[in-house]
Amino acid sequence: MTNDGFRDRMARGRGIVRQQVGVTLTELVVVASVIIILAASSLPKLGSIMPDLKTRGGAEQVVETLRAARQNAIGTTATYRVIFTTTNIQTVCTDNTPAGNSCPTNRPPDVSEAVIGGATLTATPSEMRFDAKGTTTTGAGNVIVAYPSGTSWRVEVNTPGRVRSCTGTAACP
Repeated sequence: MTNDGFRDRMARGRGIVRQQVGVTLTELVVVASVIIILAASSLPKLGSIMPDLKTRGGAEQVVETLRAARQNAIGTTATYRVIFTTTNIQTVCTDNTPAGNSCPTNRPPDVSEAVIGGATLTATPSEMRFDAKGTTTTGAGNVIVAYPSGTSWRVEVNTPGRVRSCTGTAACP
């Protein structure tokens, strides 16, 4: 018998335990179960959040379109119109508004796009114009972005051309 075998027997006799490194299968199953239970409990909440996220996405699309039209009007010294229907937004550069004004040839292209997420739009007025100073020539206005589930966002434009959004249909604070 070798010395090493003797030492091993002596170590066992004195209660010395060698440490094991790793994770047991039971520990893995417990952790996986906890993760699955937490994920399953959050699914109903995710379903109720989705309509609001889609409505907010539609409101952000309206805000971005209005701000881009205002910036294009300032940058090109032309009048830009944003026309709203219940499901589409159209941005158009307008010649001779005011008289003698023309849209430059190197301007951004006119755009027509559908509102994302299946939301519907209600705009007052249905057309908003931005002049070369970035102000609205149609006065202040608002667009309500609504989703069939009942969630809605309001986008407002004031006469100087400031665009902002808030949740609900009431005036933004």
